[in-house]
This record gives sequence, C-alpha cells and structure tokens, in this order.
Amino acid sequence: MEKIQDVEIMEIERTCENKKKVSDFIESIGEDFPEHISKVLNMPEYIEKVFKKAFLLGAFQEERIVGIIFFYANNFIEKTCQYSLLGVARDFRGRGIAETLINKSLLIAKDQGMETAFSRTNKDNEKSIFLQKKLGFEIDPSGKTYYEGDIGLIKKL
Repeated sequence: MEKIQDVEIMEIERTCENKKKVSDFIESIGEDFPEHISKVLNMPEYIEKVFKKAFLLGAFQEERIVGIIFFYANNFIEKTCQYSLLGVARDFRGRGIAETLINKSLLIAKDQGMETAFSRTNKDNEKSIFLQKKLGFEIDPSGKTYYEGDIGLIKKL
C-alpha cells in the first residue's frame, strides 16, 4: 500500500459492493472523456469483465474511491500489458494520483512478466498524453488504436 497525502493506493477488492462503487465512480467522471464513457461502454458488461480479468488499482480517501486504473497483464505471448481505464476525481486532480497509479501498475505488469505497456487515449487528451510521455511512453509508431480519434502509446518496461 502506498500513500499520497491522505490518499491510499491499493488493489481494489473484488466484491459486489466494490463493483457498485467502481461503477458509480466511473459514471461520476464519465463526462470528462471526449464522449461520455457510458455511451462508449456497456457499463455492467465492462465492470464484469474488468473484475474478472484485469488488475484493479484504486486511490482511496477512507472508503471513497478518488482514482482508478484498470489494466490487463495477461498477454504472455506478446508480453504486453494494456491499459483499460485511468481516472481521477476532479477534486483530487493535480496531486500526483494518476502518476502514482500508472507507476504502480507498471511495476505489477513487470512482475507479471510483461515487457511492454500499451495505452490508448483520445488524440485531443493533452493532459493524458503529457503525463504518459513524462513517464516514458512514446506514440506507438504502428498506429494501433481501437476507436476513431485515439492514439496508442507504448513503453518498454
């Protein structure tokens, strides 16, 4: 467990109560994405998928989720981890929470045998791109994306 000021970074336990908390948190930050996240994702299916297959890290102030990062570190053929979602509550931004979540996830991915991290973000999300470049990610020269308007970023671990 890591602490930033009054916020603790830890794995999110896979409970029904936490599924609801995570879903509510994602809904609360949904409008911060270029297209509201609930329009892009079927939230109940997404929550079930990440709770079954992804690593789930959260930033907590007491019981409140104030940041999350979900990532998959299970591609043992290409040895690549892939980020699914990163978000921080508006009133907790600028405290280094996103950076800490990414760094913690990179350590976990490396421990899982991953050699490369892949992320995608909207090409207009300057803050995300800036932060990822600050942490050593580069624009993926392959152009790999999943949604129109996204760019991929990669980092060797």
